[in-house]
Amino acid sequence: MRIPESEPQESQTLKAAGFTQVETLLTYEKQPSEQAADDPRLREARPTDRERVKKIAGRSFRFSRFHVDPGFGPGAGNRIKEAWAENFFRGVRGDRMLVTEESGNLNGFILLLEKPEGVVVDLIAVDPAFQGRGLGTALLLGAETKARHISAGTQQANLASCRLYQKCGYTVEKRECVFHLHR
Repeated sequence: MRIPESEPQESQTLKAAGFTQVETLLTYEKQPSEQAADDPRLREARPTDRERVKKIAGRSFRFSRFHVDPGFGPGAGNRIKEAWAENFFRGVRGDRMLVTEESGNLNGFILLLEKPEGVVVDLIAVDPAFQGRGLGTALLLGAETKARHISAGTQQANLASCRLYQKCGYTVEKRECVFHLHR
């Protein structure tokens, strides 16, 4: 359950009912520039990318609510993110996926939802072995192409992700406390 951070009374009510706050979710937004992404490492995902994307998703996240909530158990967060990314290839989640590739190695992806109000970054990941090479920036710029508006959520604790969005000109528009209840 998500509660705006600006409503501490609702948060207290949930805590009193047994809910635990597992993260603070930040929603970043941006009006994209007119500049088209022209990075040769960037391309549309293909069906043959499925297993590599799934593997990247399973090893690239540490801060999601599924990873930090001990009620999910070890490895659950990785399995959830793998399935989340794989759902694009099954045709049940997302409208578009871009990947980055260098020397024949697929090393990052961005899963996008196209909504009437603009593009939403549903999932973005760069293989940990390839981080720090500008691939996250390339993925975001690619996602911005042809978008009127773009938004993306990340965890306040994910400092690298927050820095990436800020570096690319995104600003925080919403802060929400995320609660889980396990019975």
